[in-house]
Amino acid sequence: MNYTNLFPEMLKQLPVVRKQDVCYHYQRRENHNNDNNKNNKNNKLKLFLPYGKKMLLWFVNYDSKRYSIVMEFNEHKQSIQKCFFQYMSFKPELCEGCGTMMWCTKVKGQFCLNKLIYLKGQKYTKPLWSSHMIELKYILENYIHKMDYGSFFTLGLPIMTNKNHSLMLQATSLPYEVYGILSPTNYRNSLFEYMANFRVVPCDVKKDIYDLECKDDVLGVIVYGRAFVNDFKTSLFLKSVFQCKDTSYMDAEYSDDEELAPELRPMILSCVYIPKVRMWKPYKRSKDSMDHKKKIIFIEKKKYDPSI
Repeated sequence: MNYTNLFPEMLKQLPVVRKQDVCYHYQRRENHNNDNNKNNKNNKLKLFLPYGKKMLLWFVNYDSKRYSIVMEFNEHKQSIQKCFFQYMSFKPELCEGCGTMMWCTKVKGQFCLNKLIYLKGQKYTKPLWSSHMIELKYILENYIHKMDYGSFFTLGLPIMTNKNHSLMLQATSLPYEVYGILSPTNYRNSLFEYMANFRVVPCDVKKDIYDLECKDDVLGVIVYGRAFVNDFKTSLFLKSVFQCKDTSYMDAEYSDDEELAPELRPMILSCVYIPKVRMWKPYKRSKDSMDHKKKIIFIEKKKYDPSI
C-alpha cells in the first residue's frame, strides 16, 4: 500500500475542524440547567485534562475499506501536520458519513480521548465536557474492541473526580501530566498558572529533603523554602532527576542502601503551588531559568477557590 499517495486522497474527505473543536469553552450554568438537572451526579465532577500534543483520531471509510487514522493537528494553522494509521478493532457504524472524529492526547503509550468532534458523520454539538465523556465511554464500551496486543491502539478517558477538595494536590499526583482542571461548566484551572521555576537543591535524597532556590533583587539567589514531596510519584521523579540509582518501584521499596551519583547538581524544575498546604511541589523538568521571588509571591497571594 502506497501511503504517500493514499493519505492525501483520504484527507480530501476530512471534515472541517476548527480551533474551537480541540478545546472546551466556558458555559454559563443557567444555560444548562436542564442538562444539570438530568445528571445531578455530574454537578460536582471535575476532569483532569492531560497535557500534550493535540491529536485527532478519525474513523473513516475510504474506497470501501474502513480505517482508523491518527493526525497531529496544528490549532494555529488549523491544519494537519502528520498522519498515520493505527491498528484498531471497531464497528463499521463509526465510519458512516464523514466518519467519527475525536480530539485526543497521547499519554504514556495510550491515547486519552478528550472530546467528540464528529459522531457517525454528524457534528457533535453538546458543549459540556460531561456529555462528551458519557458519549465517549459508550463508544469505548460498545463500538471499539479492546485488543491486548502490542500493535493495537489503546484508548482511555481522562481521570475524573467528585472530591471537591485539594484539587491541585490530586492533579499533581496523577500518573500523567495535567494541563488543566475542568469544572462542570467547562471553566478551566490551568496548572501553568500555579507554576514557578525553582533551582532544586538536593539536601538528603533518601529522606526526600530538597531546598528550593529563586532569584532575589538584593541577595541574587536565596533559599525560598523546602520542596513538598508527599507521594511516591514525586519521590521517584526527584530521584530520577538527580540520577539516583535503583529507582524502580521494587528497588525503591526494598532497598535501604541506594547509591547516589557522585555529584548531585542542583536542577531547574517547574513546581506547582499547592494552596491547601501553602507549599511548592516539584512537578516536571524545565529548560527555563529560575523565577524571581516576586512572581512566586504573586502566585501565593492569589485568591483561590477553596476546592483548589
